[in-house]
Amino acid sequence: MKNSIKISVVIPCYNCEKYIKRCIQSIFNQNYENYEIIFVDNNSTDKSLEIVKSLKSNKLKVYQCHEKGVSNARNFGLAKAKYEYCMFVDSDDYLESNCFVTLNNIVKSNNCVDIIYFNYYSILNNKKIKSNDISETKKISKDEIQNSFIAKLLKTEFWGSVWRILIKKSIISDNQIFFDSEVSIAEDLLFNLNILEHANNIQLVESPLYNYYVNSFSALNTYKSDYLKNNVILHSKIKELIKKYYNTEIIKKAYAYNRVVMYTSSISNSVRSECKDIAIGEIKKISDMFLKDDIDIMNLNLKPLIKFTLYLLKWKQYFWLYKLYNIKEKIRNRRVVKE
Repeated sequence: MKNSIKISVVIPCYNCEKYIKRCIQSIFNQNYENYEIIFVDNNSTDKSLEIVKSLKSNKLKVYQCHEKGVSNARNFGLAKAKYEYCMFVDSDDYLESNCFVTLNNIVKSNNCVDIIYFNYYSILNNKKIKSNDISETKKISKDEIQNSFIAKLLKTEFWGSVWRILIKKSIISDNQIFFDSEVSIAEDLLFNLNILEHANNIQLVESPLYNYYVNSFSALNTYKSDYLKNNVILHSKIKELIKKYYNTEIIKKAYAYNRVVMYTSSISNSVRSECKDIAIGEIKKISDMFLKDDIDIMNLNLKPLIKFTLYLLKWKQYFWLYKLYNIKEKIRNRRVVKE
């Protein structure tokens, strides 16, 4: 394909021997020539690295990053990327066969496209479920990014995972943007907030171009003892970016919603602990933090469950919060299994 855009694909990997060949093969299978694959092994202890090294291609570059964490692996990959556009693929996911051709056509038919966001399929129990947060293919201006798109990201109306993005490499390199290794949850959101500040426009693509493998039980059932601490670190950095780049009433309100979600998600994490006393102890910490928070929730459009949660937090009803969210988690797990 003459004059097609050149794409660097960064794949961070930690212990993904079961899926990594499928991931890379989906890139080899693109009817496209102008790309490179930058595979970054992040201290795998299985056969992931061995499998990738066996795949012979001059388009595949294999590296090892010994600094732990997906953010460090992605930053390492970005430093090696040499092409004008870059994208990320997680090692257990894979691309649709028309991904690169579609992205190239979008760039070529639109002048000065800085970032493209595209739809995807979630793969859950061998079923493909199309995402629905992009309803039409359209271009979004700088003003729209600042006034509405950022708010959607913060209110979780749009999922800003970096594996659904094609981005001009110059936006990253010229502005020294990187993934924050101090953040271990929602690092993608921080990255989005940084790159969007420097984008003149973005393109939304309704077509699903990516397959996201949902490892449901690792995502839903794993208790993280440092979850609340990491949430606090994340939100301190989000607040800094909002103050620096997005200090408007619309964005402040959207951030307030995001901060409320921090409390509800932290309670959900606490009840995944196998010890009831540990869970209730963490809920007490969450309640104490909420009571000291100056967040304005008066004008937020909150769901009844969230409103009730905030009421229970305010009145320190730790046991009932434990019971409520324990039931909520059980219902969600049953739904995932059924689907």
